[in-house]
Order: sequence, then structure tokens, then C-alpha cells
Amino acid sequence: MKTLKRALFSALLSACLIPSPALSQTSQCTIAGTLSATGFSNVVNNLSSGCYGFRVSYASTGFSALSIQLEYAPNNGGSSGTYAAFSGAAVTDGSNPSTSLQGTIGIHGAAPFYRLHLTSVTGTGSVQFTVFGTNGVSPSSSSNSSGGSGPLIQVNGTNAGSQSTLNLAAGSNMAITDGGSGTITFASSGGGGGSPNWLGLINFTAPPTTGWTWDNQGTCTVDNNLTSTLYLRCPPVSVGSTEGSFYYRTAPGTPYHLTVCFTWEMSNAPPSANTNYTGTASSAGIAFRDSSGKLEDFVISIPGVTQTLSAFYSIQWNSSTSQSSSVSYNPQVESMLRFMAGEEWLQIGDDGTNIIFSWSIDGTHWQLFHSESRTTWFASGPTQIAVELQTNQSTVNLSLLSWAIS
Repeated sequence: MKTLKRALFSALLSACLIPSPALSQTSQCTIAGTLSATGFSNVVNNLSSGCYGFRVSYASTGFSALSIQLEYAPNNGGSSGTYAAFSGAAVTDGSNPSTSLQGTIGIHGAAPFYRLHLTSVTGTGSVQFTVFGTNGVSPSSSSNSSGGSGPLIQVNGTNAGSQSTLNLAAGSNMAITDGGSGTITFASSGGGGGSPNWLGLINFTAPPTTGWTWDNQGTCTVDNNLTSTLYLRCPPVSVGSTEGSFYYRTAPGTPYHLTVCFTWEMSNAPPSANTNYTGTASSAGIAFRDSSGKLEDFVISIPGVTQTLSAFYSIQWNSSTSQSSSVSYNPQVESMLRFMAGEEWLQIGDDGTNIIFSWSIDGTHWQLFHSESRTTWFASGPTQIAVELQTNQSTVNLSLLSWAIS
């Protein structure tokens, strides 16, 4: 009797462990089975499993031709939507669909629902298959790049519907470049490229070091190899000169604000009481520019022969060597500002209707200096933004500490 019981138990256990060749067996992330005609494997509901990184392994007997593919479907209220084959960059090994009589398919991605689909066959036969998958619960079982774990990151991709890729899309003032070999580069297209608090101070953003162009460089130089600042230096020009040097770049799309912080000094100014100083005021600041070369600036000026106080100016320029007129002038505010703070905070903005000029002593609390229609001076509005140095007979040194676009 004991021998008979043991025999019956062994037979039942064997029946439980050996799957029917016409069905597919499903565990949390794996599907296995046999298909003898066109059709589908069991569907894996991946909403709670978190499976990703699949490898399909299959072999056929009898068929002279076939096509097989791993498919995904979006979540449609807890049920599967319309199925489609994983494609594009999500396919990391082999091809999907595959038409080989035996082979492997590697998929790097994830989806709410997935299944294996034998789409066509020629002749009679069968296909034995296994779909291996991994999930976040057991990362040690994940595969490498030929079937790897985790979602595939694709730059500006189009496969987001399959949820097999995480598509990175550039936002405002940001460019994303896929450099290949697993390298993705992020760069600012109009504003600062560093940490918003890189100096350990609130609102500081390291200025970009590339993408600049000189207008009337003359003998000016720039050191853009520094970690977090730009250092500009312009030697003296002729006495009484009204030309400026502008280091400019493309402006972002409207609306935007450019906020800068800089320190600067002039080696020969302001003059001492017994110096015969006959030049006009020298200055530093920021400016709007358009493609024709017209400019409108916002600068801090050091005294000259016709000016006894440091001042804010906003000046319209026909070109970098020809001023047109002074739009707005305040001879008192800057004296107060320089007494209270060692850094200069200036801001210009374009809201699509007006251009705005503001100043601050801390980069947070702003005072409006001047505003006007963006087409008052520029035919179609400004398209570039710049750092400006106007030297006259003094050398101007400027360290650009922060350049932020908002």
C-alpha cells in the first residue's frame, strides 16, 4: 500500500510540474510555452509587477518560415489597450519582429502589458519560447546591455507611447545632445549653465562659457576657461570716445528676464583732484542687440568731465561705435548702491511687448528703472543680449559672477 501511495504521489507531482505543450506558463516576469499556430502567449499584466528588460528565446520545428514579435499595450483603465511591437531604440538585440527559425530578441524597456505574438507561419510545426524579464524587486537578476534592466533613455525620441523609453525633451533655454556611447550632454541655449547657488549665495548662476560673439572687440580679451565666471578686460581707447565693446549671445524666446551680477573696476578712474581728466564717463553693464547691430544698454557709469556722480544710464546705439541718445539717466541711485553692496545686480527683460530695465542690491528685490515698447528702437525687437564695457582712456576689468535666464 505504501508503495502504491508513493507511486500515485509521484505521478500527480509530475503532472503538476510538466506544462502542456499547447499552453504558455507565466510567472511574475517570465512567459514560457509552445505555439503550434499563429497566436499569442499569455498576457503579462505589468501594472504591479514592474517588469522590464526582456529577452525572448525561441526555437521552431517543422515550420519553413515564421514571424514572431514581442508586443506591448498601454494601460486603458486597468485593461490593455491596442498592442504594438516594441521598436526602434527599445530593441537592443536581434530584430522585432524576428523571422529567423530560431533566435533571440533583446528589449530594453517596460510597458503596462506585454505578450509574445507568432504573427505568421509557413507549414506545420511548433515554436517553443521563453520570455525572460527582470523587475526592480530583484535588480541582481537584471541583464546587461543586450537585455538590460531599466528604461532606455532616448534623446528627443518618439517611442514614449510604448513606455519602453524615457524620452528627454529640451525645455526652454536648454539643449540636449546624444553624444553616443551612453553620453548625454545638457547645455544652456540662452542663459547660465551652472548651479543656481554656485557661490553659496542665493540666486547666483554660473555664466555660460560658450556661444558668445564680440561686437567691436578691439584689444579686449576674455578668459572663459574659469570654473564659474567670465573675466573681461578692455584697455583704454581714444580720449572722449563714445564706442563700446559688446560680448553678446542669442536671446531666448520671449518672455524672459536676464539677471546678471558682476564686479568691476577701472584702473585710472575716477580721477584724483589734481588730474586733468578730459574724457567722458566709462561704464559697464548689459545690453539688448539686434542682428543689424543696433543696441540699447543698461549700464553703471563712472564719473567723467561732464558727470560728477556714478549713475545708471540706458543709451540707444546706432552701432557699437555710434551712440544715438540717452533714454534714461539717474545720477544718484548708483552712488547709494555702491555704498551698500560690492556686487552690481542688473536685469533686462523682454515680455514680447515691452523691454524692461531694473536694478537690485541683492538680486531678489528689484527696482524698475525704465521700460519702453520693444519696437521703439528695434524694428522687430531685440534678438541678442550682451555684456558691455565702455572704457574711454581707462582700462575696465569686469568679472561676470552670475548670468541667469528666467
